[in-house]
Amino acid sequence: MANTLKRIGGGAWLAGPVAICISSVLLVIHATARPITMAGVVLFAAGVIAAYSLDYWTDYPARRTILLPVVIGAAMLAGIGAAFWLPGWKIVLAFLLGVVSLAYRKWKKWPLAKTLMVAGAWTIASVAFPIEWHAHELLSVPLNIAMFATFASNALLCDLKDGAADARAGVYSAVVLWGQPTTTVIAAVLALTGVLAALTAHRLGLAGAGLALCLLAAFPRWVSQPVLGPALVDAALALPALFILAGLA
Repeated sequence: MANTLKRIGGGAWLAGPVAICISSVLLVIHATARPITMAGVVLFAAGVIAAYSLDYWTDYPARRTILLPVVIGAAMLAGIGAAFWLPGWKIVLAFLLGVVSLAYRKWKKWPLAKTLMVAGAWTIASVAFPIEWHAHELLSVPLNIAMFATFASNALLCDLKDGAADARAGVYSAVVLWGQPTTTVIAAVLALTGVLAALTAHRLGLAGAGLALCLLAAFPRWVSQPVLGPALVDAALALPALFILAGLA
């Protein structure tokens, strides 16, 4: 069973991020009722695919195949092509987020920097790219707090599986600094913060995602499993799309 899960996890490194990407796009479109920009959706999806494929390449050298550089290269070309159809401020923002992503491994070595960076990048990209906005409008989006808190909770719970490896590598993650119990409490508090903010914005799907993360925080032994944990946590962030498609949000 363990070997089967490893094979599944090794062959589907993009399943969770892509599901979250789709869910985030649907959430922002549904919540804002603003015109969608397909170039922005392509840029957002390409950035997610490139960033997570590159991270998988660096974290799992034994699983490297020709598929990985092909996927990374195709995603980068798609993102560059989409950028030509976007306003200048979105291109600059995409470049800055790309720089931050490339520095990901350095961010990991600083206390909670990875958590804040991941949550911030997902929130900014989800809100900025898929919809037609002016730059000054972004800070007024009511989903910002809810999405940031929910993504931060997700990032902390995903770190549970890496506690021992982070300690050996000198990475000061929340699990290394404060231990598993405290980390799960912080993740639960962030998730509940996201729930309250989502309910204030009348986003039941996002509130459901926060409640699911809060529930998962109560079962750290499940969440800390190498494949099962990330799958459960990422599935929670796919809930907004299910709520929307079911007509519940």
